Amino acid sequence: MLFSDLGLSAELLRAVEKKGYSEATPIQQQAIPLVLDGRDVLAGAQTVHESIQDYGQYLPFRSAVIFGGVSINPQKQKLIKGVDIVVATPGRLLDHLQQRSIDLSRVEILILDEADRMLDMGFIRDIRKILNVIPKQRQTLLFSATFSTIPSTSLNPP
Repeated sequence: MLFSDLGLSAELLRAVEKKGYSEATPIQQQAIPLVLDGRDVLAGAQTVHESIQDYGQYLPFRSAVIFGGVSINPQKQKLIKGVDIVVATPGRLLDHLQQRSIDLSRVEILILDEADRMLDMGFIRDIRKILNVIPKQRQTLLFSATFSTIPSTSLNPP
């Protein structure tokens, strides 16, 4: 199946073509229509911030990468300027929430990459804290390159 058959915007199709792709992988063929339809998705696939930049290069949005181990101040400055997409580790995202440098009250789509590993590593409490401050009505996408089974831990906050 061609990317042009999946209902993507002209800007996304242009970026995909620039990367040299024309045919969607089986996971893309299955997941993209569901995502565009606003459905929740659990899928085995890799996602990275670089892909957001590559495929969104013709779209008018701003993104930020938020993670620990580095100074929080440059991240705060980027957030203050405003972003549409945030790629974050749970701990650093909670740091920003605590310092009120990010507002998650208008989150429309939550994407958890390597969701199974985060749950296996004990991040469920952090994830639940995040889920408690974002809107209940949202689209949730769970991706992992290593899903062996569907995670048994519930992501529904208490």
